Amino acid sequence: KPVADAMLTTLGDSGYAPCLARFCRGQRMALDSLKERRRKNKELHQFLIAREQMPLCGRLQLRDLLACVWQRLTKYQLLLEGILKTVVEGECEGEEDSPEDSIVLKRALDVAKDVLHTVDTAIRTAENEHRLRTIQSKLEIRIPMSGSEWEEPRRLDLT
Repeated sequence: KPVADAMLTTLGDSGYAPCLARFCRGQRMALDSLKERRRKNKELHQFLIAREQMPLCGRLQLRDLLACVWQRLTKYQLLLEGILKTVVEGECEGEEDSPEDSIVLKRALDVAKDVLHTVDTAIRTAENEHRLRTIQSKLEIRIPMSGSEWEEPRRLDLT
């Protein structure tokens, strides 16, 4: 129950899911940008290598640390499912866990699933918008005017 309460307190906060969604939605583009900047800027690359070798980083690179947030979200659901399974099995075997424990765990699991769904949706939307912008930057249209003349090329707005 303390785990479920802690999860509900954190994940159930009304500002938590939107904040995580905003952080995670630009992550793939940020990682691509970081990769490009590291390639172009040797000074930045050397600085990051020096920091990533510090014991505090645990041999993780910056890109790995950025991905930890989303990966942790997926693990919350697995953790709560495992705990819930153990609690339900304990209730079936007549252990002293109260039915309230499984109710709180189920609520925490539902909240964790909702937060993960919100974040996944934001990531998917951001990636689709990025794809559209990329396609749009490569497209131009020509609109026929009177006769056989063509108007100057225009950018097609897909967003």
